[in-house]
Amino acid sequence: MILFTPNVDAPLYQVPANGGTAVAVTTLDSGHGEKSHRWPQFRPDGTHYLFLDRTVDREHMGVYLGSLDSKAHRMLVNTGFAGIYAARYLLFMRNLTLFAQPFAAAKAEIHGEPISLPDRVIEISSTSAAVFSSQNGTLVYYSSANAQPGWDAKNE
Repeated sequence: MILFTPNVDAPLYQVPANGGTAVAVTTLDSGHGEKSHRWPQFRPDGTHYLFLDRTVDREHMGVYLGSLDSKAHRMLVNTGFAGIYAARYLLFMRNLTLFAQPFAAAKAEIHGEPISLPDRVIEISSTSAAVFSSQNGTLVYYSSANAQPGWDAKNE
């Protein structure tokens, strides 16, 4: 199954990996000022996924947990940028700082205190993305210290 957002003001859609018709997985809640659902990432079970719920109301903006079995979803972390699951942690951004917070896979809940990375990480506010990733327990990121003078992430 592939999850995706077809445009900047849309919910998430799913389509079988071998092709087929795309079907909405989430719905936007105008009562909470939801503008889009984006940056989906499947959890290892293949049914649950993380995504960014981008809203007008910052109180409701954040990384959410959803399921292919239901259109209901719940907030894990209040943030304006996409988050990812990596090596038993939820990685997310706040104020140019990358945090890792323990994520209990069985309950799909965060717990404990978040740990911050000492370097500042580049954020791309126009798309609600930050320049970091993790595969197989290795974290890669683009430090704002590496940005060239005059470089503006909004124009990249």
